Amino acid sequence: MIFALLFISAVCSAQTAADSLFLSVGDTLYYTKDFARCPKETATMFGVVKRIADETNIATINVFSMKSKRLVAIEKRIASGANYHDRKGRQLYYRQDGTLQTTVVWAMCRDSASTKQTSVLTEETLFFPDGVVQENVALHYKYAHAASSYERTVNYPTGKKRYYEEMENGTYKEVYYSEDGKKTKNPSQRFNHYVIAPEFPGGQKALFKFLEKEVKYPIQCMEAGITGRVVVAFTVNKKGGISDIEILQSSGNALLDEEGIRVIKAMPNWKPGTRRDKPIETRLVVPISFNM
Repeated sequence: MIFALLFISAVCSAQTAADSLFLSVGDTLYYTKDFARCPKETATMFGVVKRIADETNIATINVFSMKSKRLVAIEKRIASGANYHDRKGRQLYYRQDGTLQTTVVWAMCRDSASTKQTSVLTEETLFFPDGVVQENVALHYKYAHAASSYERTVNYPTGKKRYYEEMENGTYKEVYYSEDGKKTKNPSQRFNHYVIAPEFPGGQKALFKFLEKEVKYPIQCMEAGITGRVVVAFTVNKKGGISDIEILQSSGNALLDEEGIRVIKAMPNWKPGTRRDKPIETRLVVPISFNM
């Protein structure tokens, strides 16, 4: 049997039961410190719907600190309909002194953990207090709901390039620059990778050994000479647990598909993926081939 592993990352926040399917100007929404929607009792921030564009159905929401009432962010969401929880366009986030700290461009986002679609972050830009770009991250997508690669550039306060990082399906490349623009092997400061994929206990070799040991070719399929390839997707949560298992691509045989799901369910907890050194929910895809 042949096994392969691809990783794709995504972030998804929880939808509250109190949410309706429509927003109106003047509505108040409540958020956790991570901008996840929540009840008022547990909120650290609140948002007020300031405007809804008729031509795009996009609501502009000003988000404030519950404690200080200062403006924390301006975000945009679809105001009504089936795509009510989608974020669209550029989100703005501010420091306590009112200067712009970060802009984030969202192409698509689902706030409901019960949906198969998850957040898609296309670009994130951080600024120094004087407005110079400090860091820019552009993410690319092989799947509609998850990132497969990214490029990251970190600048000096002068705006000159300081660090470049590139990731493609788990393979990293990084380059450092001195202040005069030359490449250097002795950077004054090391940078952590923007995204780190989840890790199976013991690494990828241990994962392949687990699959080789755990996957059982269904007897009925073996006797009938049935072969196939099932692609199974699942989520590794912030604590390393596995959930939301689904068949992304069927083998064409129910028994082979069932075996693929059983194997994923039998996996131990993973080391969770991270973004900016913080644990995130990560979507993984494991293709499993059944060959005679």
